[in-house]
Amino acid sequence: DGNLNANYRQGRFNYIIGYTGRYDERFFRGERLNQTMTSDTLWSLEQDIDGDRVRESHTMKGGLEYFPSGRAMLGATATYTIQTSDNASFRLSEFFEEEDILARTTTIEESEPGDEDVFELSMDYSQRFRTEGRELTFRGQYTSNNELETTLANQIFRNPTGEITDLLGQRN
Repeated sequence: DGNLNANYRQGRFNYIIGYTGRYDERFFRGERLNQTMTSDTLWSLEQDIDGDRVRESHTMKGGLEYFPSGRAMLGATATYTIQTSDNASFRLSEFFEEEDILARTTTIEESEPGDEDVFELSMDYSQRFRTEGRELTFRGQYTSNNELETTLANQIFRNPTGEITDLLGQRN
């Protein structure tokens, strides 16, 4: 993560610029065991899960504050953020019948790439009065957010000998 901000004041004007960059990667791994018992049968499911989540974002900011008097301020700030992400996982599931006999195996491979951009514009006004503790403030803000997220999943079903019995692909 990184952040850089600068302010420059000249006379009644304060100029603001900034940049923030962020990169985040998280790995995950897990195991799961589910068992279901009916009156005469025990079913079990064993799963191994591996994956990682990656997110990168960049934010740029610019603004201007104007001070018409020593007690008043009028300001505007624009912020633009671009973010990309990719979440990936692999899941192996083994289904067992009674006495730990392998009934079938499935593998699921998922990928979730995504892109997002956010634009924000804010306007601020503040006025301090001569009476201590009295102040008038106003803030207006506009936000636009565009996000595209896709899920790609492939699932393979296999019988106990390892032969493929079915394929399933999905895109959302």
